[in-house]
This record gives sequence, structure tokens and C-alpha cells, in this order.
Amino acid sequence: MSEINDNSPGCPSATALQEAHIERKILRTPDATTASNGPRMRPDEAQNRLGSTAEPKLWSGTELLITELPEPVWAIPDLLPEGVAVIGGRPKLGKSRLLLSLSIAIATGGCAIGQIMIDVPGDVLYLCLEDGEQLTQERLLQMTADLPPESLSRLTLLFDLRGVEGVKIMDQWIRGVESPRLIVIDTFVKFREGLSSRQDDPYREIYDVLKPFVNLTRERHVALLIATHTRKNNQEDGDWADAILGTIGLTAIADTILGMFQMQNSEVVSLNIRGRRLREEISFALTDDGHAGWKIIGDANDYMLSEQRKAIIDVFKKCDSPLKPATVADTLGTPASKQYRVRQLLGLLVSDGTLIKVGYGKYQLPPSTPSTPSTLQAQMMLPEENTDQYEV
Repeated sequence: MSEINDNSPGCPSATALQEAHIERKILRTPDATTASNGPRMRPDEAQNRLGSTAEPKLWSGTELLITELPEPVWAIPDLLPEGVAVIGGRPKLGKSRLLLSLSIAIATGGCAIGQIMIDVPGDVLYLCLEDGEQLTQERLLQMTADLPPESLSRLTLLFDLRGVEGVKIMDQWIRGVESPRLIVIDTFVKFREGLSSRQDDPYREIYDVLKPFVNLTRERHVALLIATHTRKNNQEDGDWADAILGTIGLTAIADTILGMFQMQNSEVVSLNIRGRRLREEISFALTDDGHAGWKIIGDANDYMLSEQRKAIIDVFKKCDSPLKPATVADTLGTPASKQYRVRQLLGLLVSDGTLIKVGYGKYQLPPSTPSTPSTLQAQMMLPEENTDQYEV
């Protein structure tokens, strides 16, 4: 990249840019309504424009740049912002327990998924359209065993609501509570019952159903989290968001997308999150203790890699002779299309000293003394060896 010269034709100097930045900060203060180059818009004027139903007005780039817009409201800090969000996962995986635990954390000002603190509690409307009163009550009793009943006063539950009246009821609820933060629809399939279906254009059908909710969340600055199912449990092939049911229209109109997938041969699930307001995709490994709900135990990608490495080491522990990558992959039951990943992991294990390469294309565990466990064992704290003396 070439160096910018302050004196280059058409290029503003560093001093000019700094002065413009300072001027812009001054213009963004509430009292700054005018400036040398014309009127400036105050935050309240910007809010009126954003929420106005009048004919849309064209914005100039300058006008948008200097206008102080309202900060987005986050239902869960740095995780779930205002707007429409969709969460997909296979049936009976635990989506409803996750959604209920998140709702409780927001309504009580607690800790979401075990790690994310909700500093200021907010009001939550939960549409339990599948589970019913009895099952929801049982889950509430499990998840709030240490809380008094009155702590759930900000949580409102509905067990029978369908699409036509949905926006109206939600808008009335938003107007009637002190601090509306989150609305949950569990599930989208149940919510759509009774609505007309457009078999000729399912994308348009989904768009038409969700468009009023998009407008509602933007006008009222609340998050709407919609639960649906996934087509398959395997997220390894292609983009995980493509597995979410409801045609591409459901994920396309959403501001935030969440995918819940069970990890192979494990009770741990991965929660993948991407969105317009998130700087990068997030991937958590979650476990459910059966009482308080789902909790973060680490990064999903790191956890998955760790489990795969453990499985490979177990294969070598059970075999005294060197092994080829194909043999390791077959022993693990890895499909032919995924065996390249086993070769990649074998290379990583050689790099950190856990395995050694012998002969042509064969691997084995290195000779070790009882007092010196392998690097990977020290890092992963394998249960079969006492490695408490090693720092993780």
C-alpha cells in the first residue's frame, strides 16, 4: 500500500481530517442544532424520522454521517441485538430449554448460558406454542429453584397465539410493559398455523409473514427470537445456516441467525451465531446439566478439535504398531470424503510431539517414560493419567 502524502492533490491532510472529526463530535452533541454548512439533526429528530410512517425522505451521505442515531438495544450483550433472530435445531435437541433459560436470565437480570451477565433486567414475552403450561412450569421450577417466584414478574407467557393477531398482541404488550427486551416464538411452524399458504412462492410467503415483525422490532427496539427446526443434524457439509428449515426466506430476512447442532458422539451441542451487528461468527460449546439449563463450556471449534484428537490418540494406544492415516480413519469410522481431516490432525499431532512419523506415511506414539506424559496429555488433562502436576 502506498504511503499517503498530505500534500497529494485531492487528498485531505491529516490535520484537516482531525479537524473534521472534532467538528463532527461537536455536531453530535444534543445542543448542536446548527453549523456553518447548514442545520444538523438532533437525536430526537432522527428518532422521529426513523419511526415515521410518512413518505420516505432521501438522506444525503453527509446528513447520515453527522446524524446521531440511537444506539441499538441488546437483549443479550454482544450476542442478541434488537431485530429478528432465527434459531434452528433438530427436534428434541433442547432449543426450548435454551430459549427459556435465556428468557429467565433477561427477565431476572441473571447470567445467560452460564457466562454472559445481564446487567439490567428487561421484560420478556415468551410464546410457548408447543410445550404447554405443565411442561413449561416444570422447567421453570428446575431453572429457578434458587429464585423467589416474584423474580419472574417480568416474564410473560402465552400458550395460544397464531399469526394473524400476533403483531397486534405483541405491540400491545410492548406498550404495556416498562422495558420490553425480547419476544420469543416457539415455534414458527405452530405460529403459522391458520395462515394462508403460497405454494407457488414459499420465499415470498415467509417474507410476507415476517415483514410486519421486522417493522415492529425496528420501531420498538426489541429482539424477536423465532425457533424452527433443521433439515439435518450434520453441520459439516456446507454452510450450517442452510440446514435451517423455512426456505432461504427465513434466514434472509433475519438480522441474526443461530444454529444449534449436536456434536458427534457427544451430549455437547454447538451454538453457532452470525448476524449483521456481530463483528464475527460466534461458536459456543454448550452442555445442559438438566437443571439450570445450557451453559458455555468453551469454543465449539476448539472443543471439537480436542475431542477428535483424543479419539485419534486412543486408536494409537490400542495398537502397538505404526498406522497409516487410512487405517486410523477407518477405525474411527470416518467417511472417505472426510479422511483428509484425519491426515491434517495427524500432522498437528506430529507438530506438537504427541505422535512421531515412522517410515513412509505411518505414525505412532513416541517412546515415553512413565514420569513424562506426552504434550497433548498435559494440555488436555486426560483422565486415565494423573497430570495434576502439569500446568494447563
